[in-house]
Amino acid sequence: MKTAFAGSCFHYAEKQDANRQQCYKYATIHADLFGLPAEEFDIYFRNDNMLDYLRERAEKLELGLAEAEELRQKLNVLRGQHSNLRGHYYEREVLLNLFQRIIDGRDGIVRGIDVTEFTSAMNYHLPGGEEIDVVLGGRHAVIMAECKNYRPRYLNKITRKMVDEFADKAARLHRDRFPDKELRPAFFSRHGFEDRLIPYLREKGIATEF
Repeated sequence: MKTAFAGSCFHYAEKQDANRQQCYKYATIHADLFGLPAEEFDIYFRNDNMLDYLRERAEKLELGLAEAEELRQKLNVLRGQHSNLRGHYYEREVLLNLFQRIIDGRDGIVRGIDVTEFTSAMNYHLPGGEEIDVVLGGRHAVIMAECKNYRPRYLNKITRKMVDEFADKAARLHRDRFPDKELRPAFFSRHGFEDRLIPYLREKGIATEF
């Protein structure tokens, strides 16, 4: 029974989108930079597939309404916790990309930031309780980034209100802590944005690429 279940999960995982596989390869290549063995990243992405499988499998079980609701709630808790982990991983992936571009002397959002003169922070908390996912400061500029790892079918959750809230947080932190530096706000989404939102991001002066 255990073998059949594991085999079903494996075949289900094979059908996941190409980005999931690309993400796994990326994590395996860079696992050492996070101080974790590649095997732990392998477990992470297999768990992501497992949660998808369990949700679909649970829908086919013959349960009473109360039992079905209890199982649904348990899976939702796991899904929420794992979604948070996925988001935290993407934030670190963004920071890793910024590091790489600085080291390579690239242009774009990291232009002019010297490899020996920058500092960074994850989940930077503002006095009001809000947080900014990534803050990276050089001598003359500071990058503040919001990171979203939403699946393609959930891109509609990235709204103008969310963009406005980020822009407001970034402006306040810039004014209070980095008034002498150029502010470079960025909003990164692994799967991009709905077309309707891209002009608004540009209008607000928020970068969406490295």
